Amino acid sequence: MFSEKNISNLIFSVPFIGILLSTLLFTTLIINSEYTSLKNDTKEIRENYISNEKKVLKRKIKEVLNFIKYSTFKDNKELLQKNTLNYIENIIAKDNGYIYIIDDKANVISHPILKKGTNTAHLKDKNGFKIAENLIKTGKNHTDGNFLSYYWTKPKESIQKEKTAFIYYLKEWNWVIAIGGYMDVVEKDILNKTKERETLLYENVSYSIFVFIILTILIFIFSYFFSRMINKIFIKYKKDVLKKEEELKNLNQSLKNQADDEVFKRTKKEEELKLAYKEILTGLPNRIKLAQVLKHRTCLLYTSPSPRDQRGS
Repeated sequence: MFSEKNISNLIFSVPFIGILLSTLLFTTLIINSEYTSLKNDTKEIRENYISNEKKVLKRKIKEVLNFIKYSTFKDNKELLQKNTLNYIENIIAKDNGYIYIIDDKANVISHPILKKGTNTAHLKDKNGFKIAENLIKTGKNHTDGNFLSYYWTKPKESIQKEKTAFIYYLKEWNWVIAIGGYMDVVEKDILNKTKERETLLYENVSYSIFVFIILTILIFIFSYFFSRMINKIFIKYKKDVLKKEEELKNLNQSLKNQADDEVFKRTKKEEELKLAYKEILTGLPNRIKLAQVLKHRTCLLYTSPSPRDQRGS
């Protein structure tokens, strides 16, 4: 229940809670904004990184085509193919994992694990996706090459992971060339690129929380001393009011006492006047009363017209 004792608590709590909630809301908005920014930046980094990786894969295939185009062994197809495979396996694949080549019958031409001539038509990923069939289809349907995603087991590992490959069909030699990268490696690189931004975000969030704590302490101190100051003013005002009220009571009592004195004096005077015209022992009118009556009647006698005067008139 509200009382005078709760005024200081009310003065302390209302501004403190109000400013505290405002500061908390402001800090929450800042943190949310930072996380939203990080999310958008991470998305942008991922899209740009994947886009750049795809450009690298396409560029490597272009390097193979340029090697064939500008080779000095154009007249010797078998030697040109041998040199091209050597270039792919020892130059191109060295910096980009590995490149594998199959013909349009899914037979292996070059692969770091599978033997040459092995038929891969039966190979499927964990989702039942026919890998060789779709590699051949993608290569033949896109003369400039295209990308294909599927799951495959990395060398020296046992779990299939998502892989994105660039497929190109070299029609002259009936080669389906595939060069790709695993998404876990991509995600790792993306994570490294976003780590710096995450660190910056955590610093900003920590700073915001620190500022929030400092503001909370300052608000608490301000509200505490402000409420004490207001409470002192209120107590002083209350004392002044009580003092004025006491003075008014005293003044009212003084006026009442004066009025009672006047009434008492008047009553006493009337009693004294009554006693002045009576004998104390008998209670009968005394000589003063008799003299007053005679005087009154004499005045009436002289002021009233005589019967003679009335007849004459």
